[in-house]
Amino acid sequence: MPCATITITDHTATAVDLFRLLGKGSATGYTVSPSTGLAPTTFIGCVAYLSIQSDPKNASAKVFKGDENTANDGTRQGKTMLAGDVDVAQSNPYTTHLGEIYLRTDTDNTVINVEVHYA
Repeated sequence: MPCATITITDHTATAVDLFRLLGKGSATGYTVSPSTGLAPTTFIGCVAYLSIQSDPKNASAKVFKGDENTANDGTRQGKTMLAGDVDVAQSNPYTTHLGEIYLRTDTDNTVINVEVHYA
C-alpha cells in the first residue's frame, strides 16, 4: 500500500498530474514525501485503488480535484474537498490513470494524503 503526502506550497502554480507528482517526487509549487516519489514508476501509471484525502489539519483550505484545466478558485473542478474529506476511486478490474488526475488548492501549504494500490 504505497502512500505519499503532497504539499501544495504555491497555490498559483500550474496544475500537475498525480503520475508526475508520485513518479518524480516534486514539481514547481508541489512537494512530495517521499521526495523520490513512489517506485517503480511503471506501476503507478494505472492503479486499481486511489484514495485522496484533504488533510484534517488544512483548516479552511479547499482541495480541487479535476483535469488539467482545474482552477484554484473553485470555478473548474470535478470535486471540492474540505479538511478531512476523502475521495476514493476503486477501479478493479479496471484502472484509474494517474496522468488524468490533477490537484489544486486555494491556499499555500495545503497538505494532501494519497494512497494507491497497483492494478
